[in-house]
Amino acid sequence: MKQMMHAVAVGLSVAACAAWGAQEAGTVKVDFAEKIGRFKPVHGVNNGPYSLASATERMQRFHREAGFPFVRLHDVPLAYAAPYAVDISAIFPCVDADPDDPKNYTFAKTDAVISAIITNGAQVIYRLGQSIEHREKYHTNPPKDFAAWARVCVNIVRHYNEGWAGGFRYGIKRWEIWNEPDIKPCWTGTRQQFFDLYVAAAKALKAHDATLMIGGPAVTGPYANIVQPFLAYCREQKAPLDFFSWHCYAARPEDVIKAAIQAQKVLDEAGFTQAESYCTEWREMRDWAWRRWADTKTGAADIDALWAELNGPQGMVFCAAVMMKLQDTPIDIANFYTGDTLPKWGMFDLHGYPHKLYQAFPAYNELYKVGNRVKVEAKLESALMEAGVSDDGRHAALMAVSQTALGCDTRTVSVSLANLPWKGAVRYEVLRADGQYDLEKVDGQTLAAGQTLLEVPLPCRSIIIVKLCETKK
Repeated sequence: MKQMMHAVAVGLSVAACAAWGAQEAGTVKVDFAEKIGRFKPVHGVNNGPYSLASATERMQRFHREAGFPFVRLHDVPLAYAAPYAVDISAIFPCVDADPDDPKNYTFAKTDAVISAIITNGAQVIYRLGQSIEHREKYHTNPPKDFAAWARVCVNIVRHYNEGWAGGFRYGIKRWEIWNEPDIKPCWTGTRQQFFDLYVAAAKALKAHDATLMIGGPAVTGPYANIVQPFLAYCREQKAPLDFFSWHCYAARPEDVIKAAIQAQKVLDEAGFTQAESYCTEWREMRDWAWRRWADTKTGAADIDALWAELNGPQGMVFCAAVMMKLQDTPIDIANFYTGDTLPKWGMFDLHGYPHKLYQAFPAYNELYKVGNRVKVEAKLESALMEAGVSDDGRHAALMAVSQTALGCDTRTVSVSLANLPWKGAVRYEVLRADGQYDLEKVDGQTLAAGQTLLEVPLPCRSIIIVKLCETKK
């Protein structure tokens, strides 16, 4: 007898999430009639698909397949070595020049980066400021003239949205001011100097175009010690803050969830209840790895092993778990770091081919495309599940993640599909991503009219997508 599904992993919605680690099977009920909101655009990235390794066209295809809704621009290719694109110092290299003279700007390289994103249909989150400088500080010092710097920011907006200086009409809405001003590699000035720079730029941008969404300060986390004083100063100065951006590098998915909840808490306490919450950088990371990178005497073998783990099946299910768990938090947008070919950190190799971790993003996009999240009830350990249905009721999808360690026994879970939007037979196909498959179709069958129960095997460290639709008559 043929197996109904070769490999399907299912689990819990965030609201009913159980602890990781157990091996027993369980039961899941999906009620397609009970919509509980929309899936959030939490599968954005930083950078890409523009590539310096002649892989732009290939990466554009992978970016399209993943459906990245937002691409934030920070640490663009070669930014570590020299200003290449996006940074203020790259676009306006002579700080004493007239900021309103188009001849003083060099937009071409940044144009190429943004064009590759726009062509794919993604939206840009443009970080105004500078890329990180770990050693010598060339451009992360406070600008000489805050008003002139703010004017440069306005003219960058004019170039990309209003056609200024041979520019475009892209309609980029989200403009983030600076990156991680709470740490020295990104800002060498005082806390108050950054606050004043933000206020000058935010007010200038909003005065130029009130429809823009202005935000920041892209702090290392919502717990950073500058967050509350920054919010208080913005309130005091009546500075625009349409979104609050923060970062999270975490050892567990739950750490990202706690950060998202904390971000909303500090916004509410500061009176910015209408400001959106953006995690503009997130990734799996270990605390010990940060310490090892700071210690030049230690070897790199265990660091290399860590990167292999973070970019492999373990990293894949971590990313999937984060995106699924974020559904029940106050977050609005999230951007993984990073969606380019940056060694180690990027989800693509130098030639533009994706690491295994990448597969979590096109998988989640299958849920995002159907749009409406529906209720999932589960009695199940060591797995997660989300389900959704389209507005027109023509398509439905399940996303399931099993984070059990490699070498575990395959388990079987009973999945009850309640209130499917169709009365007749249902066609489904199964996509699988794990150490063996790259979100490939592994099964496709038909449920007879009235059949609503699936017996689903759960392999180790896997993502399964089940796509359902009415059988054509």
